[in-house]
Amino acid sequence: WVGFKQFDQIAIDPNYYPQWRPSIKPHLKQECVAFFSQLLHNDLSCLNILDSDFVTVNQRLGEHYGVEGVGGLNFSRVRAPEGRGGVLTQAAVLLAYSNGQDAHAVNRGVWVRSRLLGDPVREPPPDVPALADQDEAEVDALSIKQRLEKHRVGTCYDCHKDVDPWGVAMEGYDAIGLKRNEILKLSTQNRGRKRLPVVQNVEIDGHKIDGLAELKKYLREHRQDDFAYGFTRHMLS
Repeated sequence: WVGFKQFDQIAIDPNYYPQWRPSIKPHLKQECVAFFSQLLHNDLSCLNILDSDFVTVNQRLGEHYGVEGVGGLNFSRVRAPEGRGGVLTQAAVLLAYSNGQDAHAVNRGVWVRSRLLGDPVREPPPDVPALADQDEAEVDALSIKQRLEKHRVGTCYDCHKDVDPWGVAMEGYDAIGLKRNEILKLSTQNRGRKRLPVVQNVEIDGHKIDGLAELKKYLREHRQDDFAYGFTRHMLS
């Protein structure tokens, strides 16, 4: 349900994340397991998946997230720091639906639609160009929101209009699950480095949403029935 297969296949690019150590990956995966264990063993509402007032971390993961006062390898339930809580801010989910260099708004949007809301999108036509095929100058200069808007024409529009906003709202978190205000772009030309501001303001079903915190609030307040239905279907399958 989380997508551990995708998680295992993603390799983080050290050119973008020099502080990354692959040894933390098992801890990221175990966070998901420990979190679900809390829900099951304590008979908590499944709505905690959308947002929760607690996180389950050990010392290694606490250091990654910047959570103080957590020691040892065992996972503990602690109060969620600002910007954490629920599965959408868990690094395993954010990493699984990245490309190892940056967040991937489309992959994240598809995951939210299919796994959180039980509303999977259809496969794209085989002749649709990928975002990576866009001009390099545009890739280096445009935000992912702007690039998706250019991509969202013709046959792409029907699917992308219902997918992209969910992922764009999560742009404030990078490929290793940490909060960010800037996005690093490395150019193949002259070994260039550029930092672009995070653009995460979207509109979903007439609601203006700016960032992942507001997205989680929207899901809890307006889409909890859709989530409960989708989650139940996944559990029963």
